Parts: sequence; C-alpha cells; structure tokens
Amino acid sequence: MMTDFLIYDLKVGVLIAVCYLFFRLLIERETLHRLSRVVLLASLVLSFVLPLCIITFHQTVWIEAPKMTTEAVATPAVVAYDGIGEVVGSVNLVDIIGVVLLAGILIRLIVLALSYLKLHRLLSAGDRRLLDDGTPLCIIDAPIAPFSWWDTIVVNRDDYHSSDYPTLLIHERSHIRLHHSWDVVFVEVLTALQWFNPVVWLLSRDLRTIHEYEADEAVLSQGVSMAQYVSLLACKATGMRPQALVNGINNRNLKKRIHMMTKRKSSRCAWLKALYIIPIAALSLAMTAKTVTDYRTLPVSDEADRTVSALEADSTPPVSAVKASEEPIVESCIESPEVKPALPTRTQVVSAQRIPEDSIVESPSVKPVYPGGEAEMLRFWGRNAKYPVKAAEYGVYGCIIVQFVVEKDGSITHITTEKSGTDVGKMVVSSIKRPDRGENEDLPDTDEEKKLIEAQKEGWKALMDESCRVVKLMPKWAPGKLDGKAVRTRVRFPLTFKLQ
Repeated sequence: MMTDFLIYDLKVGVLIAVCYLFFRLLIERETLHRLSRVVLLASLVLSFVLPLCIITFHQTVWIEAPKMTTEAVATPAVVAYDGIGEVVGSVNLVDIIGVVLLAGILIRLIVLALSYLKLHRLLSAGDRRLLDDGTPLCIIDAPIAPFSWWDTIVVNRDDYHSSDYPTLLIHERSHIRLHHSWDVVFVEVLTALQWFNPVVWLLSRDLRTIHEYEADEAVLSQGVSMAQYVSLLACKATGMRPQALVNGINNRNLKKRIHMMTKRKSSRCAWLKALYIIPIAALSLAMTAKTVTDYRTLPVSDEADRTVSALEADSTPPVSAVKASEEPIVESCIESPEVKPALPTRTQVVSAQRIPEDSIVESPSVKPVYPGGEAEMLRFWGRNAKYPVKAAEYGVYGCIIVQFVVEKDGSITHITTEKSGTDVGKMVVSSIKRPDRGENEDLPDTDEEKKLIEAQKEGWKALMDESCRVVKLMPKWAPGKLDGKAVRTRVRFPLTFKLQ
C-alpha cells in the first residue's frame, strides 16, 4: 500500500512539473490574469486526479476449448536456514521513504494549523468594525502591512488614519470579492502533500502573484493614479509581512507587478493557449489505460464433457489435506487475498495470447528465477532467516510451505504460508518437549497437555510469520515467461526449520 501511495505521489509531482512548465512558456507573460489563475488551479486539480483515473477497455475473444491433461506440479527443493536467534526487524527502503514523506506532510499541516491559530489571536486582539458595505474591518496596533482573510480586511492603526487608506481598501476588497482566500488555503493544503516538490512551491508563489495582479488591476480601474499606487506599493514593501495564509499588499514581486501594470493588454485569443492542458490530460489517461480481454470458450461436445468429468473423478486429493480427525494446529498467515496452493491438478495447454492479462500461470515455459539463481537464494535465506525465539522456546520445528506470486515486473505478491500437510500428525507429538516423560510416552488429558498444545500453536505461528517476513525482504525476481512474454507465475517451496 505504501508503494502505491509513493507511486501516486510521484505521478502527481511529474504532472505538476509538466503543467507548470507549459504555463511558464505559454501563459505567464499574458495580462489575462483570470486565465492564469484558472490554469494554475486546474493544473493542480488535474495533477491529483488524473493518476486515479484508469480507463479500462474490454474485449471478448472466443476460443476453442483446449485439451485437458493431468500433470503434477513439481515443488522445488530449498534448504532452509537452521539456527536459533532473535528476530531482527527488517529495514525497507520504501517504508523509510514513505515515513519521511508522511512526516513531512504532517509537519507542514501542523505549521499551517499554527499559522491559523496565530492569525486568529491577531484578529481577536484587534478593534473590529463594519464598513459601509458591510465588510468587517479589523484595526490592529502591530506595524503589519494591510491584508485580507476571507471576508475581513485587516489594517494597522497608522494606515487607518493615513491618506492612502481608501486605496488600501480598494485593493483588499478586490481580494475578498475574487475569493482569493479560497485559492490560498486550497493550494497550501495540496502543497503539504507535495512538500518535497520544488515545482509546487513555485506554483504557489506564482498564484499569489496573480492574485496581486488582479488586485492591482482593480485599483487602477477605479481611477487611482499609477504613479501614486506604485509609490504606495514601494512604501508597503518594507513593512512586516502578514501571515502565510492571507493575501497581503506587500508582495515581494514588486518589479513584476509594476511591469505587468504597464504592459500592453493581451489579445482575447490568448485563451486558446490554455488548451495545452487537453493533450497533457489525454496523454496521461492513455499511459494509464489498460485492456482487459474476456476469454470465452466455445461449446464442446458431450464426449469432451465426459472426458473432463472422468479426469475430475480420478484426480488425487491435495497432498495438504488432513484427516477429519486431525484438527489443524495453526491458521495460515495470509498477507493478501487468499490464494489456493498450487497442487496436483489438470492444466490447460494454451499460448500466451490466449491467457487473460491478470491470470496466474502455474507452468510457464520459462520459470521465474531468483536474482543469481538458487545458490544465491539459499545464501539470502541463510543471511536473513532467524529461528523465532518463541518457536525455539517451545521446541517447535518442522516444514513450512511458502507460496507467493511473481508478478510480471518481478515483484512478489499474494504471500501465504502453511504447515507441511504430510508431517502434521507426526509433528503434533514429536515437536513438544517433555521434560519428565519419554519422547514416545503419551501425555494424560490434563491442563499441562492443553498448555503444551497452545504453546505449539504459538510456535508454529512464529515460524509462519518468520517465513512471511523473509519472503517480503526478497528482491524482484526474473519473471516467468510463456511464449517469450512475461506472465504472473506462482512459486511454492518448503522451508525447513530445525533445532540444533
């Protein structure tokens, strides 16, 4: 799950970078500020949504019923690590990156929450009034530059009594009328999710600059002299900056704002440049699209049905089946949706073109291989497998059947474990240490026997948990192949634990 989240966050970061690059190339220099604002916000929304959109195409293929044969599934022999030691926690690079990412998100959200609390205290200490149009006004004593927060305008007492006060009101009213606070909060939250991405910080800065462009345009449209307004901006640029969540007049990009105010207005046709978002979205959807083939078998004759029924009747029971009187000692340790073990069964002999995309192949033409081969895998188990302390303490030993699926990219999924079915009856007796009785003497039906049985269950669970842990440490395998095409393949082998 952590891997999926990291991949998603990486895709989001790439989309933000691509969209922002085209924005800087095509739209940044235009004087259509509403267009620039819409494009930046749309880029952010699409970057977070598109990786979640997967278009699936379905196609139905009719094939003839393949011939059925019976073949046993070979179980590769693997020598397990023998020894007693403490369970050592594994260090997974993906988990480390995920923890760092989540910690950064949490820290950023905490910083935003603290900024809000600080802003709330500042507004609570101010002198609140209502303007003629019903807009709340908060007058504070701190030497802070004017700013707006949602529907409230905040000015210090010196600005309230200055001759520039009407111009400041026009500027901050435009921020409220255009709902710039919504943009700021929205972008700050998304920036927390992409705190590691420098592009999203640049995008947030440019969006705030566009807010100031719109406010500057509103001030000049009210007949305020450009020279007087630029002088006011230069004066306020040296004041104390407001909180991170608000829109303040003393934006650092004063030079860009002056240049934009004196620049010739862009043509309305510049809106067409925003269409670059369409091919980016289309390309993203195309790269994540997948095709699912639904295979349907043509009807077969009655004779073929009788042949298949005979095969099913003659099939030998799975080797892991136990007698009704033999109650399983421990439930299997299942890490993902239950997958039935690869046991002796009949196999369809078909080509890779006839196998559905997500099917698991039991007998590929090329089997999956551990990096470096079987010898390297044995060394891997020797380095990483530790005899569980609890199993050693209770004297539990025996064979664990490990089963998993090697995906097309070599990753390991659907890990399951179980005790070897052939040794269950013997291990129930032999793996319990009897300090005061002979090895073959039966225990009486007492509380002592019940405690030993419960201890054995815990020991077996510890062995299966250790097997799962080591399998999850494995690197990617070379995937199995059928007709030269990588396919999902099931791997199953025994892991023997012995006490020295």
